Parts: sequence; structure tokens; C-alpha cells
Amino acid sequence: MPAQWHGKRPITIVTAYMRHDGMPDFKLNEVEVTHEEYENGVHYYLAEAPLIQEGLDEPFVHFDEFEAPPFLLTAVRQHLNPLQADPVADEAIPFLFGGPDAANHRSYGVAPGRDNVANQGLCR
Repeated sequence: MPAQWHGKRPITIVTAYMRHDGMPDFKLNEVEVTHEEYENGVHYYLAEAPLIQEGLDEPFVHFDEFEAPPFLLTAVRQHLNPLQADPVADEAIPFLFGGPDAANHRSYGVAPGRDNVANQGLCR
């Protein structure tokens, strides 16, 4: 929980949702709330308003900047603005995911530098 603040302040919120074609996607919103409004979850309602106006349907999964994992805001910004994002590796790098038959399953993806999952030790 962030330290209390006075007046309104901007809060960045990442929302995961399903597009009309059934594919998952993200939206990034910034809303301004008081600390009391934040504690009561008003910031999520304010983030949902433009999504509903766009015709998107629930469920929405929200992460504000205080509770999101450290990599999430950067990853969503790169996803939404790939031309303005930091450069990424030129070729796909295989990652082995854990599990009983992990040696038989590889997942390929582009590793975006130091913040990628493999570099955080989550994959082997």
C-alpha cells in the first residue's frame, strides 16, 4: 500500500481484457484519485469507464502501479507501443519451462533484455 498523499495524484493502471475477437490484450490508463478514493478502489472504476465506453465487456483484471509486478508496466508499454519501446533481441530464444516433461517442450519468444522472464531466473 502506498504512503498516504494529500489531494489527487495520478495512478497508472494496467487492465487485462478480452478483445472482441476473443484474444487477450492490455490497456493502460492513468486516473487521478485521492488516497481515500484509492483505498476504496475508485481508481479501478475510473479505469473501467473508458473500456466500457469502447464497448469492451468484463471481466477486466486490473493492476495499479503499486500492486503490479515490477516488470508489468514496462512490458505493457512495449506491447502497446512497440516502435517506441527499447530494442529487443533479433532472434527468438528458446525457453524451457518447468514440469515433469519440460525437456520435451520448448517455448520460443523474443527476449526483451534484462527484464525478461528467463533473465529473472523464472525459466531454465
